[in-house]
Amino acid sequence: MRSIFHRKLVKSTLIQFIGLLSLVLLAFTSLAQDIPIGSWRTHLSYRSVSTLALTPGEIYAASATGFFSFDRNTSSSTILSRSDGFSDTEVSQVAYNETTQTLLVAYRNGNIDLLQNNTITNIDDIATSADIANKQINHIYFAGNLAYLSANFGVVVLDIQRQEIRETYRNIGANGSNLAVNASTITSNTLFLATARGILAAPVTGVNLLDFSNWRRYGLAEGIPSVLSNSIASRGEQVYASLVNEGVYFFENGNWQKVNMPSITQVNSIQASNNTILISAQGKIVSIAENNLIQEIVHPLILNPQKAIYDETGKLWIADATNGLISNYAGEFQSFIPNGPASSSTWSLASYNKSIVALSGGFTSGSFLPLNQTSGFSVFTSTGWVNYTSTSNEPAYRIPPVKDLVSAAYNSTDNKLYIGSFGEGLLVANADGTFETINASNSPLQPNTDGSLAITGLAVDAAGNTWITSFGAAADQPSLYVKKTDNTWQSYIFNNTAARRPLSVLVDDSNYKWIRLAPPGGGIWVFDEKETRSRYLSTVLGQGGLPSNTVNALVKDKEGQVWVGTDRGVALYFNPFSVFNSMAFDALTPIFERRPLLSNEVVSAIAIDGGNRKWIGTRNGVWLFNADATELIHHFTTQNSPLLSDNILDIAIQPATGEVFIATDKGLISYRGSATEGEATHTHVKVFPNPVRPDFTGLVGISGLVNNALVKITDISGRLVYQTRAQGSTAVWNVQDYTGRRAATGIYLIYSSDAEGNETLVTKMAVIE
Repeated sequence: MRSIFHRKLVKSTLIQFIGLLSLVLLAFTSLAQDIPIGSWRTHLSYRSVSTLALTPGEIYAASATGFFSFDRNTSSSTILSRSDGFSDTEVSQVAYNETTQTLLVAYRNGNIDLLQNNTITNIDDIATSADIANKQINHIYFAGNLAYLSANFGVVVLDIQRQEIRETYRNIGANGSNLAVNASTITSNTLFLATARGILAAPVTGVNLLDFSNWRRYGLAEGIPSVLSNSIASRGEQVYASLVNEGVYFFENGNWQKVNMPSITQVNSIQASNNTILISAQGKIVSIAENNLIQEIVHPLILNPQKAIYDETGKLWIADATNGLISNYAGEFQSFIPNGPASSSTWSLASYNKSIVALSGGFTSGSFLPLNQTSGFSVFTSTGWVNYTSTSNEPAYRIPPVKDLVSAAYNSTDNKLYIGSFGEGLLVANADGTFETINASNSPLQPNTDGSLAITGLAVDAAGNTWITSFGAAADQPSLYVKKTDNTWQSYIFNNTAARRPLSVLVDDSNYKWIRLAPPGGGIWVFDEKETRSRYLSTVLGQGGLPSNTVNALVKDKEGQVWVGTDRGVALYFNPFSVFNSMAFDALTPIFERRPLLSNEVVSAIAIDGGNRKWIGTRNGVWLFNADATELIHHFTTQNSPLLSDNILDIAIQPATGEVFIATDKGLISYRGSATEGEATHTHVKVFPNPVRPDFTGLVGISGLVNNALVKITDISGRLVYQTRAQGSTAVWNVQDYTGRRAATGIYLIYSSDAEGNETLVTKMAVIE
């Protein structure tokens, strides 16, 4: 079965490097070149693969949040997502039905996609059911054109040919109670279920399977405990089931007996494949051949296998929770992992130069306790993602074991990337590629009363000094530090209790430090070290006038104004320079459609693009407003875009390309915006795509222009076709003239100039119809 998505999806190329014990580990790097303006792409981790399916042409695999296919013929992977027609994000199971040549994709929320004959059909009966709480599908078993879906509420029988649910077996537990089903299999006209209460069985036909009393419950009398069973499979009339903490049991001729495999400590799944029973256990695959010969398959890459299948040539494919998709199809076992960040859980983002930094640490809401995340950090550049972890096999990407990285700032003066840990001080990436830690043992940074050193905020001022906020300082300890360009330090102690709980720091154009404070006090602490003065801004009129003291975002725009995101909308300080000069100093509330801007929304993030437009993240998606927030340009949600979730955690923008990176509670995704950072001159002007082919329906991007350039597009005879103004250094064209008609085939000239008409440029592009 060949994938239909090769034209639309981001393809991946193979990267080879020497791994553990000189074994070859193959990974895939999605092409990181520019994507068209208005396009989306996902940035998820594919290392923890939990399920896979083999089709005649490709292998489909899914991690906790990522989904991809692998082509054996080309040794390339294809990342799959909602932007390619799939209906959801978190895949729980995939399986291929040979009878109908259909790939079934099941999601954690009960949603189902059927990929058949190059068409995706969504079946949302379970997902939209109001009377089912936990809808996750745990296993898929095929019997002809029927799919038996084991779920946390029972079993669903899906007719793939008719694309409809035929039956649902619910409340089949003791006395009609709800029973979670983890897997199923059919042999000798009997349906066996692995459930939370042991093994159940019933005839496939001839009885009412909706009646709990028609199900047989195996117990000690039949030789098997009635405890949690997480997997079951059959070969001929033989049935194998795994019981948590009890091992594997074998059923034949009406009796159960335990299989003697003392080396197995944890079974993740049992699968029948090529007349062989494959047991995915901790650190190994165990095969049981038809002659009952037991063989262990071990390899340094096989650490935590979740599912294993033989292909038609007898090669093994493994879904491994640590090393991704593993196979020996090309000889030695190799790992195939599409390029992506180290973790799909992104806490915060930062942008510097032409890079995006994704941090996967964090702390609990309200109680501010560390999450103890060890995924390190990831950096996205023009060549894709590079992951820096303490367990990396490559020394260049191995960092000290620092947990919960939550903040970052790049200092161009010393060419260092500073990364804050919520508990263990600072991690510093030096220009020479080495790493160091800064903490209480080698700097003036002082630990909190619990011994931790929680660095929540980092910023660099115009002079190249690095400002650092420390969360939870005691009354006599600093909560704000500065590491100066001469490597000397200075610290500041504040008497205000709220000021000892900073969450981030922003340096404005007056070199004032705007410090976002944690609830319950909340608000903003503004500090000027030159005059040694500070001011607390809150909801009190005359003393800040914020819509709420719960401040989630602070950002400075291109005009030096400070925008504030709160749990009750957006506020704006248009004159931050006068914060210490005015007795009454209050925020303005931008008005949109006669109401305070997003006053009913919890604003979690604000980012400014090259056109000074405002990208605002909320719990209801992403909003893009013009420079003064009087015009709504886009409102992206999961309903009208490939956005992974409406719950936005952070936003960062790659300045050179205008690609907007959006961290959600279900992973990271990006959107190619139409604004980039302005340039003083025309620099590396690029027209993309060029030529424009008949099947292209998006926006043509013209990047590298002088800031806010006037752009005119004419045909070869000089007739004006379109005129626009660049957003920063990028202009866009929808390939239409002023009448709304598609531009005809031909060569088009692009004229660009600055406001004074001094900086000019002429380039050309082709349109093919």
